[in-house]
Amino acid sequence: MLAISCAGLIARFFLVETLRRISTSTSAGYLKELKYVFTSREYSRVIAVMALLGVSFAISPFLAPFLKDVAGMGDYEIAVFFSLYNLVLIPFSLILGHLVDKYKDSIPKFLAVLLYLDAPFIAAFALLTPVAPIFAYAVLGSVFLASIYRAALNIYVSDVFKTHRGLLVALNAVLMANLPGVAVPLVAALWAALGPPLAILLVATATRIGAAALLLAKHSRAR
Repeated sequence: MLAISCAGLIARFFLVETLRRISTSTSAGYLKELKYVFTSREYSRVIAVMALLGVSFAISPFLAPFLKDVAGMGDYEIAVFFSLYNLVLIPFSLILGHLVDKYKDSIPKFLAVLLYLDAPFIAAFALLTPVAPIFAYAVLGSVFLASIYRAALNIYVSDVFKTHRGLLVALNAVLMANLPGVAVPLVAALWAALGPPLAILLVATATRIGAAALLLAKHSRAR
């Protein structure tokens, strides 16, 4: 009985020690990969694009206050607006998905074009809505274009990068989904300091233009 107990303790020790070493080795390997991805120019450029787009989406919580305080919409009008906001995504996401398949070999250039087209919609929404509330609907054009950004970047990562693809796809998901929430205080500070139109213009338009420039730089280097 004592021999069995001792054998059990020894086996448990080796199991725990093995798992500890595997865990330590995995953690070290993960940190090494993460460091390489963030410091390599090849990868960091794409991560910067993801981060800029993530920050640009931080204006979403401020759309309703903007529509109410700047455009002068009532609760019912705002509800209708957000219904359209969500309906736009359904058909146009499919159209853009088809175009991504068609231009699969030049996704950076294609995405850059979409981002440059996107910026004027945001600018019109931010700057012209205070003058003419009808321009509030210009942001729907941005919603239409933005619906494909995350998927297109995932396809690009999967097709172009030979290593660390899973890590890049995970970073894309985190930066697109969670970074907007982290950046909300920044938008709130700009909102208070500069006013709603300039805050939206700076956060949503400048970041899109910056992301487009990085994508075109990447595309030029690839050629």
